[in-house]
Amino acid sequence: FGTFVVMMVPIHLAIGLVEGLATAVVVDFVARARPEVLQASPAPNGASGLRPVLIGLGVAALLLGGVASWFASTHPDGLEWSIARVTGQDELAAPEVGLHERLAVLQESTAFLPDYGFKTEAPAADDDGAWPSVSTGTSVSGLVGGVMALGLALLAGFLLRLYALRDAAVKES
Repeated sequence: FGTFVVMMVPIHLAIGLVEGLATAVVVDFVARARPEVLQASPAPNGASGLRPVLIGLGVAALLLGGVASWFASTHPDGLEWSIARVTGQDELAAPEVGLHERLAVLQESTAFLPDYGFKTEAPAADDDGAWPSVSTGTSVSGLVGGVMALGLALLAGFLLRLYALRDAAVKES
């Protein structure tokens, strides 16, 4: 367990710091461009609404997911990188029978972007020498990931709003 902690904590601490910095930049941008978005008070009359902010964030997300992904690490998975450094192998040996094998077959048959690329492309992680690594699969992976994150955020907001409305209705009764 100690080796696991020593290998995983520094990597994930760095990842968390970078993600926190990215989040802070977005929040700062919104706070400067449209401070009323972050406040509970209604927007003043004549305000242009959230549309310009949402369009700006959408364009930034498309550029980051579709273009900046070309400049990302060719070894994006910290766990795989750590295992390779510790064991000297890219992957650990897995049982060829049983539940693990059945789940591996299921994953291989359903993953439409394995290793951040299309099934017909070579995996993006194998392209060690080329940087930037211009890959349609990598771009699509970044865009799909962004859309999935947006979808989860919208779903969470919708569920929280439903909960708040239900809670308000119960309090009025």
